[in-house]
Amino acid sequence: MNTVKNYILTLNLFRSNRNEEEVTDHQLESNLIATRVYLITLVMVLLGIGLATKLKIETKTLVIDQPTQSQFESLVDPSCPCSKSSLPYSEFISHEPLFHQVCSSDFISNQWIESFYFGNITTNYLASDYRAIASAFSQALKSFCQLSKEKVAESLLLFETTSMINTYALSQSILESEVQSTIDRFQRTAPNQFRTQVELINQIILVNELLNGLETCLFPSLRAGDVGFRVQLNINGFQHNNESWCWCLESFICEEPSGIYNEYAIDTKGYISLDYKPIMSVPGIMTGLMPVNTLLQSSLECFFNEICLHRILQYSKTPNAKFNVMTPLATSRFNVNSTVQSIIDRLMVEDWGSMISFEKYYTQCAPIMCRYSINERPDYFTVSSRLIGLLGGLCTVLSIIVPLIVNFIRRRPTDEITEAISMRERICRLVLSVKKNLVELNLFNDNSDNERFISDQRIATRIYILILLIVLIILTFYSSLSREVHRETIQKPTQSEYGYLLSIYSSTLECPCSLISIQRNTFMEMEPEYHQVCSSDFVSSVWIDYTNQGIAAGEYFYYLDYKGNAGAQFQLLAIFCQQAKQIITDALQLFLQDDIVTSQVLSPELFSLQMNGLIRDWQLETIKSFNRTFQLIQTTQQGNQLINAYFNFKLNFSDTGEIIPYPLTYFDDQTNSTCNCAISKSCGTLMAFYDFDPFTYNFTRLDTIPNFYTSCIPVQALLDSSLECFYNQTCMNKIALYLPLGNSSFTIMNSSKNQNNERIELIINRLFVDKWSSNLSFYNYYQVCSPQTCTFEYTRQHDFLFLITTVISVFGGLTIGLTIMISILLEIVQKLRSNRSFFDHIDAMKQWTLSLMKEKYLPNRLKLLLLVIILVVLFLFSSFQLETKTIQIFKPSIEIYENLFKKYPNTLQCPCSKVSISYEVLINVSVINYHQVCRSSFISNQWIEAIFSDKNFTQFDLMDFRSTSSAFFQLLASLCQLSKETVNDGLSQLKATKFINAHILSRVTFNDQIQSFINQFQVSMTNAFLNTLHLVRQITNDNTLMTLRGTNWQWKKMTNDTFRADATVRTKPTHYGTCDCGLSSQCVQPAVVAKNNTIPGLYVGCYPLEALLTSSLQCFLDSSCFQQIQLQNTSFNPLDSYIASRFPQNASVETLINQLMVEEWSKSIFYEKYFNECYPLSCTYSYFQHRGSIDVLTNIIGLYGGLVISVKVIVHILLNAYKSSKRRSNRVEPISN
Repeated sequence: MNTVKNYILTLNLFRSNRNEEEVTDHQLESNLIATRVYLITLVMVLLGIGLATKLKIETKTLVIDQPTQSQFESLVDPSCPCSKSSLPYSEFISHEPLFHQVCSSDFISNQWIESFYFGNITTNYLASDYRAIASAFSQALKSFCQLSKEKVAESLLLFETTSMINTYALSQSILESEVQSTIDRFQRTAPNQFRTQVELINQIILVNELLNGLETCLFPSLRAGDVGFRVQLNINGFQHNNESWCWCLESFICEEPSGIYNEYAIDTKGYISLDYKPIMSVPGIMTGLMPVNTLLQSSLECFFNEICLHRILQYSKTPNAKFNVMTPLATSRFNVNSTVQSIIDRLMVEDWGSMISFEKYYTQCAPIMCRYSINERPDYFTVSSRLIGLLGGLCTVLSIIVPLIVNFIRRRPTDEITEAISMRERICRLVLSVKKNLVELNLFNDNSDNERFISDQRIATRIYILILLIVLIILTFYSSLSREVHRETIQKPTQSEYGYLLSIYSSTLECPCSLISIQRNTFMEMEPEYHQVCSSDFVSSVWIDYTNQGIAAGEYFYYLDYKGNAGAQFQLLAIFCQQAKQIITDALQLFLQDDIVTSQVLSPELFSLQMNGLIRDWQLETIKSFNRTFQLIQTTQQGNQLINAYFNFKLNFSDTGEIIPYPLTYFDDQTNSTCNCAISKSCGTLMAFYDFDPFTYNFTRLDTIPNFYTSCIPVQALLDSSLECFYNQTCMNKIALYLPLGNSSFTIMNSSKNQNNERIELIINRLFVDKWSSNLSFYNYYQVCSPQTCTFEYTRQHDFLFLITTVISVFGGLTIGLTIMISILLEIVQKLRSNRSFFDHIDAMKQWTLSLMKEKYLPNRLKLLLLVIILVVLFLFSSFQLETKTIQIFKPSIEIYENLFKKYPNTLQCPCSKVSISYEVLINVSVINYHQVCRSSFISNQWIEAIFSDKNFTQFDLMDFRSTSSAFFQLLASLCQLSKETVNDGLSQLKATKFINAHILSRVTFNDQIQSFINQFQVSMTNAFLNTLHLVRQITNDNTLMTLRGTNWQWKKMTNDTFRADATVRTKPTHYGTCDCGLSSQCVQPAVVAKNNTIPGLYVGCYPLEALLTSSLQCFLDSSCFQQIQLQNTSFNPLDSYIASRFPQNASVETLINQLMVEEWSKSIFYEKYFNECYPLSCTYSYFQHRGSIDVLTNIIGLYGGLVISVKVIVHILLNAYKSSKRRSNRVEPISN
């Protein structure tokens, strides 16, 4: 213990360089004090720093490569960039929709439908009798179940092809919250288009005044005249409980509760009055107008009630049949008495069955790494490493500062009297002192007494200083003149700051959005300004009632008379206005709820350009979508040759009692030509006022309405017309002459607001929108984008701090390098001057080696050995450690990227500078050719006119192809045209669609994704067309709309029992073999020519459209077959059978339509353009490697100073302990006697 105490008391770390004799007691005491202060301060500082380091809670940012889901879920607030920023919903969302139970009930089964189907006697029941509409009611209900399922499937396909835009992995709770919000919005908006289409089809059917086979609205009857009986059309009217009447052509809501009536085969003349008392009422089921309309207004409550079901079954064809009622469910979203319309408005879906799979989402996101932060205290190894690293520098600083402070404090006062010296003398002395010091300056002093060596050292000092000054001056001059690219970052810039930066650094400014997916309604507002007619008197119920006053009074009108059909035109105009507003409202809601994706803040100019482009594309697509539906309705009605209230046909009553329909012919005053309704929908003439002679049944034209037409189809007449009369008070006064105004007054439209003679078709084609007012708020966009940083680059001269830092950093290395180099040179010079031989040098080396073996050098040897061992161990340990090496490459070319992807496919990340890219740039999709029939003469007007003859409708049998051939080719031509328009519109929409991805994709992945998208686009485009076509077909069939040729329903022949005044002409369904058109519109039969000659591939059926879709074109590919149907004196050639086709010759037309008549697509994908558009500013990739030698050496050098001191202390302690132990063992013990 005394030894340790004596050692501590005598320890002197600051021995003077002078001889021991020259060191005073005062100086020795100061050195001892400095040593103790030094040691105490060193220990306290190290303890303080160590304690502070250990107690300090540090935030560490850690990285996990390719984290598993369990690892991700265990982290708190991790930042995990997804490997794909665009995740298709189909990859992690599934749907299992559950439909209303009626869609799986007995009430849409064939057995139920046939139980209430009465065939030829169906129209013998009153129009308000449930039995008159029961079968059609259930058929329509079955159709809507099927159509709803198709629409749901189509909507889900579209939804699942859209993607969720998110660059970072979301937690399960956040994912479910965000995605559920998207799903809810999808479920709310999915039925909109279907509901609008159903409404538009039904309203056009009603306004076109189409006749149906059940005669629920219009029916013919015999009217006695001077020269015999004539056939006229009657309108059904229903008397309400308040004794008011509703006539089916006056209102779209003209339904009455149904019941079971005793009345059978009576002539009502159209008056369904309260005098007819029902035996029983059928709760919820309505009658009137068209079957589909009555279905939509009805409820299904009777089918939930066992008693009601049992009672109506007693009036069916199978009263003892067993049918199960539906069960009211507490979980149902619909009530028992919900109308079918309200059920269809939700696509008959009870529950969408949407399920979000977080596991699948995470698999698709597949984050390459997760960065997260933890708060913890450093471990003891870290603390020790830091202290060892600080030890060298701390010892050096303290060894300089402590002696100075101690000597300053302990300086001795002097008693000497200081001589007064003048300022000049002081300056002279200072100059002499400086000069002397400069002359004697020796930075390489080795305490040698050899004057020559000292002189060499002083010269070396001057060379050293000279070289150092020259290098530093050159470096300073070069650094001050060179320029640097400076990158600067602004935190949370305001909009004004962003605008300022954009004006100066527009080419390099980068401001990443904190939210890259922004809903449009946050910064965009749009409001359409509709054509004034939609808010005018001319679409009001008052005006429509005014124009219908003659019909309501039961007057008899000529089919060209304004008084007979103007009401339908204005009613149709009102419908189009209403539909246009609804379509735009629904589409605008969807558009504004959609997102735009921008990774960087768009400049105000680019923002305006892109948003206005989006708006234009949306407006065009909305209009085109409406026009496609409208054209399909028009095509179906014209192609099926559906008959309406005397606009496109007339009825002749033969001597044998047959009711024979003929197509009407119109005379065009402007072209002085005639046009037949059977082959053209555009036949028409100017609407006029006529005078009727009831004795001769002649009509005399009195006055015409300028540019206001009537034609075969009321809708087409409206499209061809203009509203110029209704801008003109004189014209309005002329109308008032023939239709007295009474107490009504109507205001003409403002002629300065619109072009007066603009065709209504052009107005409808733009959905009545005169102009759009839109408001784009860049301020709101910027606030939501909310960039957290803005980074920009510019070139500048290096600042003063950089110069100082550079000079100082070079100065340190330069002084060490020069010192070592000049010291070596001095040593060489001195050795050369010593005149020693080579053998003398060898002997000197031996002496030095032997001297190391002496005991006094033992501490140094131990220090050196221990230090070398530690450094070697550290070097080996550090060298074998693996570290993640991350490399960043700026603005890589496509070749560099692809080479990097081959080497580092799992870690390579290249963020796109543009994440939203138009498909127009990336792909080129077009149709190489359509089926040859679409460019053949068989869809030309010349061919259709050549095969048509008025005699077809009486000369040929229904089974003869020639009787419906004109309809066949009209439909074929229309479907070719609609297919092309659908494809062209779809391609336009495709080009405007954006491909979104935050990181560049490899060539293979990109091609796969784009090819998959193109395939989905083709499927969704085709499905949308086919589903709309199917909807039109089903509603046409469910309404039992009659054709001109009687292919589905025919009027019965009048017999002696029914031949009387006011007798109702009743209908019967047409049969094809054993198939009844009253039960299915799909009935077809092989077509013949001349009764016995069957034509391969051609069919006739309930509707020309159904027959066409079932037929094939193989006969038109065969010359001999083609000759059977070709008319004389025509020069048309068959199709070319040698033209290659992907369709077999016997493929049905429906098969062709299912592919939109496309024979071959051309698809090109441009990866190079994608790379250039994405334009990654940098790519980073990571890999594992052993730590580099330079890095290892740098770390060891950092520890070297502390290690040297630590080794000194350890060796000193060990040697002292060894010596003490040795002394104890060598101690002389006295020997006792």
